Amino acid sequence: MDSKNLKYLESQLLKRKKELEEYLSATEEKFSLSQRDSSADLSSQPTHTADIAADAEMRESAAYFISSTVEELRKVNKAIKKIYSNTYGLCEQCGCEINIDRLKAIPCAEFCIKCGEKS
Repeated sequence: MDSKNLKYLESQLLKRKKELEEYLSATEEKFSLSQRDSSADLSSQPTHTADIAADAEMRESAAYFISSTVEELRKVNKAIKKIYSNTYGLCEQCGCEINIDRLKAIPCAEFCIKCGEKS
């Protein structure tokens, strides 16, 4: 891979890393405030079954988004480490170079198209 493409992809990965970290930080702050508020004021606690269910569903959805964000951040960090170890852009299964168009679409791609279809 040429250095121009590598620098471009590195900048995209670093930008995405920052976005994900900011999202997680804001979400963590929001939940810590929400929990502190809800534990201080018992009158804000839902008493109706539907309210309790809606609250549980909201927390479950938030947990899913946090989990998927953490997983994406793990992949982004892994791709950044690969850049610094000169192994970025190589398929983890067959070792061939991953097509540059695929990397531009999915900068943290771990597999070439052929191996990705097998997984």
